[in-house]
Amino acid sequence: MYLDLIIAIPILWGMYRGFKRGLIIELCTLMALVLGIYGAAAFGDMAGEYLQAEFNTDPRMSLVLAFSIVFILIVIVVFIFGKVLEGVIKMVALGLVNKLFGLLFGALKFALIVSGLFFILNGFPLTDKLISPKWKQESLLYKPISSIAPKLFPILHDRSWMDEIEKRFEDLKENVEGL
Repeated sequence: MYLDLIIAIPILWGMYRGFKRGLIIELCTLMALVLGIYGAAAFGDMAGEYLQAEFNTDPRMSLVLAFSIVFILIVIVVFIFGKVLEGVIKMVALGLVNKLFGLLFGALKFALIVSGLFFILNGFPLTDKLISPKWKQESLLYKPISSIAPKLFPILHDRSWMDEIEKRFEDLKENVEGL
């Protein structure tokens, strides 16, 4: 019962936000995040070299600054694209359809986020102390929601990707600490 409330609240919040913002803005927000991270990772080194050459900045600082600048620029461009597209949708009187699909997308997005959190929590040895097995068993939502992320992303079962992420965070931490 309590676990169902804990699961339902973020999903209901996602539905509200999705309805309020509409599908176009919801998709563009997700797209901005993904493209921003990808673009910053792909072009951050090149932009960092440019900053270092043009402004004579510290190499470590220029890398962090370049990553941030590229990320922010991509997010702004995608956001502007989304606003223009949303304006077109409103002009052809599809605003309600946009809002209803936004509601659905918001629910799915937050269900995926909750599922991802459960996946991460289930990897820790103390999970049963946080979420009692009895709550999991009695919950109507736990089993279907917690199974979403592993089904969508089977790579999650192979934990070697976590080592790569930890290595990249350590590298970034060293760059920031060296400033």
